[in-house]
Amino acid sequence: MTQKQMTDEEIKATGQYVGQLVARSQKPLKDAGWLMKLPEAELAEQSAALAKSLPAGWQPRIQQLQKKMMEWLEAKKAEAAARESVEALRQSQAQTEQAGQDNRTRFRELLEQNGGTVTPEMKALRAAYLEQQETATELAGLITQREKQLPGLADVTGQKAHAYITCHERIMDERIDALIDEFFILHGVELTSLLKMKYRQFERDGSPHAPGVLEGANDADTLYRGFIINLMLRWTNAELPLMFRDDVISLAGPYPFRGAGSDRRKRKRFPGQK
Repeated sequence: MTQKQMTDEEIKATGQYVGQLVARSQKPLKDAGWLMKLPEAELAEQSAALAKSLPAGWQPRIQQLQKKMMEWLEAKKAEAAARESVEALRQSQAQTEQAGQDNRTRFRELLEQNGGTVTPEMKALRAAYLEQQETATELAGLITQREKQLPGLADVTGQKAHAYITCHERIMDERIDALIDEFFILHGVELTSLLKMKYRQFERDGSPHAPGVLEGANDADTLYRGFIINLMLRWTNAELPLMFRDDVISLAGPYPFRGAGSDRRKRKRFPGQK
């Protein structure tokens, strides 16, 4: 290809890119978590539609994120099931021990009432409480065995949550930078024009610092930097909802799914950690 052909292609690609930006900028702003508030059927339908309209290269990234999220949720479910199983075994052990104690108490009462004679009813009670005592001992061993598995399952949950959160953070970091760039492509001329006029106001009203002083207190540069910082802080600290037009953020969610952060802390950070 000649240089002119490459330039024409670049111009065409740039035009298409700007056209896509303009089209996205005309979409309505939506609450950052709008997608997850939809009913399940509508959620699936909207997610599929959004996935098809993602910017180039983002569909596999979102698919990877969703895969990691599902792996974390599956590990979390397996851990919860194991904990529920241990709790059920504990309850069964407690009930079995109590039943055994009750039967043994009843056996002794009847033994005293019958003057030491063992009746068929008492034999049945003795057999029952001996069996219950043995069962409770077996349950205790099983509980100990299952409890030893819990830290490993918790670590798996933590590692999966960490992988999901890390993937989410990388996507958000990259996408936020891209959206800020896109914002300035569309609105940068107007914004910088206004800021230049503001700077001229500071030049008019401010006073230059003395020669040899690196930074003054009332010169245009110092006043302008303070204005920019205060402007950004005022708007970012305001109680305004997070709202976007971006399909990537809609599908990924502005933050990791609830519970991922607490699960992440379960992972073992170094060998031998308990």
